[in-house]
Amino acid sequence: MSGLIGGGGGGGGGGGIGGILGGIIGVIQAKKDAKTIRQRSKAARAEIREETAAILGSQRARFGKAGVSINVGTPVDVMLKTAEDQKLKELRVDWLADREAQQLKDKATTALVSSVVNTAASVATFGASSVLGGTT
Repeated sequence: MSGLIGGGGGGGGGGGIGGILGGIIGVIQAKKDAKTIRQRSKAARAEIREETAAILGSQRARFGKAGVSINVGTPVDVMLKTAEDQKLKELRVDWLADREAQQLKDKATTALVSSVVNTAASVATFGASSVLGGTT
């Protein structure tokens, strides 16, 4: 007898209702984890913006202390380059977080699909009554 409830008949991916329920729970958890990752990404971007403001303020102060006009020429270029680099840093954090979140969701979805396929294969092989724990 192949056990749909216990997931015994499906093979590698955890078939049966237990495997499917585990897959559904995995998808739900992956979505929660993805949300957490994106929240951490948002916090990291805010930290980068604060860091950018501090760096630019420090650059302005140093240029001003040296008597250099910060409105034209090299000082402006330096500050623009700093701002651009920091924005790229922000975008990279965002991209990496989105990528990690999507990988979590993809992995959970694949596990769920595998459980469903394994359960369907068990039903096809052993019959629904046998897989559900009845007799054939």
